[in-house]
Amino acid sequence: MRRAPRTSLVLMALSMLGACRRLVEEAGPPFAFAPGAAYRLRLGWGDALDGLETIEIAADRTARLVRRTATGWVTAVVALNDAQSAAVTGAIQHWRVPQWLRVYMDPDVNDGEQWLLCLEQSGAVHTSYCSNHGPAERDAFRAALLELVVPAASAWTALPDAQRRDGDRELWHAIDGR
Repeated sequence: MRRAPRTSLVLMALSMLGACRRLVEEAGPPFAFAPGAAYRLRLGWGDALDGLETIEIAADRTARLVRRTATGWVTAVVALNDAQSAAVTGAIQHWRVPQWLRVYMDPDVNDGEQWLLCLEQSGAVHTSYCSNHGPAERDAFRAALLELVVPAASAWTALPDAQRRDGDRELWHAIDGR
């Protein structure tokens, strides 16, 4: 009589109880970030069904934010000064954004939380997609960007429903490679 390996039974039981997570991590092509060169950074986070909050920093150092508030979606545009622009570049380097993997995902968790990043420079593109699982630096990086840009945003305007998904739709296309 052949017995099932004990290790397999234990892992199967733990998996059924949720103690073992099946994490998917996938690397993309190497990305060399040049701090002195122009870049475009797009970051989105939140619920994929209701829309992502986004921040985009364009090559001309203009930051566009889309945020969800208790009364609806709002947007603001901020022209970054030299110090803010240098701080964003420093945050990209400090939080090692160019080294983040292309995919961080736990396929056993389906709660709607998404996190997308697209960094473009000199024709090269680095993307990173996360569900709840992701690099430890992601939340600190987002917080650093928001601390730099949100206080400078003095004019928030309501965003019509027809336009509120434009930023995250573009991010999804960048992640999907379309």
